[in-house]
Amino acid sequence: MKNIIITDAKYRASLATVHALAKKEYNIILCQTDDYKKTPCSFKSKYVKRAVILHDENYAEELLKLIREYERPVVLPIGAKTTELLSKNSEIFKVHCDFLVPSPKALDNANDKKTASLAAEELNIPIPKKYNNEPDTYPVIIKPSCGEKFGLHAEQRYSKANNREEYLAALEEMKKYDPQPIIQEYIEGNGIGVCVVMNREQEAVGLICHQRIRELPISGGPSTCCKTIYDKQLIEYSIALLKKLDFCGVAMVEFKGGRFLEINPRVWGSFPLTYKSKSNFTQNWVKCAANEKTNTPKYQKGIKMNFVVNDTLAAFKYLISGKPGKFFGAIGDILNPLVKEALFSYSDPKPFFQYIANLF
Repeated sequence: MKNIIITDAKYRASLATVHALAKKEYNIILCQTDDYKKTPCSFKSKYVKRAVILHDENYAEELLKLIREYERPVVLPIGAKTTELLSKNSEIFKVHCDFLVPSPKALDNANDKKTASLAAEELNIPIPKKYNNEPDTYPVIIKPSCGEKFGLHAEQRYSKANNREEYLAALEEMKKYDPQPIIQEYIEGNGIGVCVVMNREQEAVGLICHQRIRELPISGGPSTCCKTIYDKQLIEYSIALLKKLDFCGVAMVEFKGGRFLEINPRVWGSFPLTYKSKSNFTQNWVKCAANEKTNTPKYQKGIKMNFVVNDTLAAFKYLISGKPGKFFGAIGDILNPLVKEALFSYSDPKPFFQYIANLF
């Protein structure tokens, strides 16, 4: 049986990765650094063969030691930290294991919003209007070129300004991280994410497209509810952009109002939808990493998924902000048995209850 090491088990996406590979011919090993003081919910999965805690201060050395305990395992990096570690130290790690990550240059370019936006412009991919100076209309979004480099949480990586006063305050705050932050028009509507596995030849071997329905923070943050769709144009834009950046590995390309916003060159928050929509995304990621033949990408369209705790919080935020339609939509989805809960599985319920326990 092939050994699969899934890193950064504290992230919810690690559980989706486990479930996607469960009941296949894999031994699943999870690891997490000791800076996370709770029990990762994925550690409770009955499909996990082994769960390992590594010391954060010696993470690279201990991860390599864990890898060497197995015969050429496939490593699936869930977090940005491990993705960057494997990218920068690929010559060392590839002696002992298989993985699929971009080169350091490609990773930096995909992470940098200014670089990615320029590449999109060169490909005639629509982008939001940009401002080099004080904007003449509001609202606008102010964000650093790469929030992850500063360890910012998703909700800290941007700020929305509805008027000049808010703009000046947000600009001052963002300049703590980036002396020349990005200023662009605020785009209304639901965001769309095109999720791709790009192989080493820059071909898309994994694919799923989804639309955000609700978010938290509600002004624009990680999705609390989303559904799978198919948008041929945005898929073509995404593949062309990742090719231009010489990118390989997993990424989500984000759009809003048909315009390109940014690239997440790693596993993303709504990753459980790849499993809930019965895609072969994770399986092809493993096969591609191991230089094996991949299957044609597939997923079910029209599958709706929510994170019930976050979606409940978002519902009341929408209500308070004067958006009752969003509130009642959320309540309806929470009560609808056809809407998939991102973390719950009838065949493997313990991780969900561990997730709930970790909230307190």
